Amino acid sequence: METQIVTAVSHLENGDNIIYPTETVWALGCDATNEAAVDRLSKLKGRAPDKGYVLLVDGLEMLAEYVGHITPALSSIVSSSTPTTVVFPEHQLLPPNVLASDHTIGIRITHSRFCKQLIRAFGKPIVSTSANYRDQAPPSNFEDLDQNLLSAVQYVINLDEPELMSQKPSRIVRILPGGGIETIR
Repeated sequence: METQIVTAVSHLENGDNIIYPTETVWALGCDATNEAAVDRLSKLKGRAPDKGYVLLVDGLEMLAEYVGHITPALSSIVSSSTPTTVVFPEHQLLPPNVLASDHTIGIRITHSRFCKQLIRAFGKPIVSTSANYRDQAPPSNFEDLDQNLLSAVQYVINLDEPELMSQKPSRIVRILPGGGIETIR
């Protein structure tokens, strides 16, 4: 696994697109702070540029770097054992093409041991969108990944002993003006 992390980090630093396992689904990703890499990922996936992406971070410290102050209530939500993406109205250090059309950003602290190690080694958030083309269903397992998509990315991480995936999208909550929290999904 260590060799795969070193290789994946090298590809992320080069602005490449990768396919990797998360705690929820197989993901297509890139350096979330690299505007050109995000553009290439959007073109590859066939995704509208104003849809926005979910970003993965390794913990509260990295999250705070990109969204500012973390309240105790927010800390409790993002640290929950349920994979939870939080939609933040305020953010910093992120290119516009990872943001939704309303200028918000969805970020999740990953629970995947592999993803945590990858993100810590890389030192920045990574994009996490299901590893499928726009109009296809997300793959249930590695064997279901589209062969054209596998060929189109620069690196594919297929762990010998993958962690269990929930096969469900994460819970999504939104931070409201004034600090309240609304459950979206």
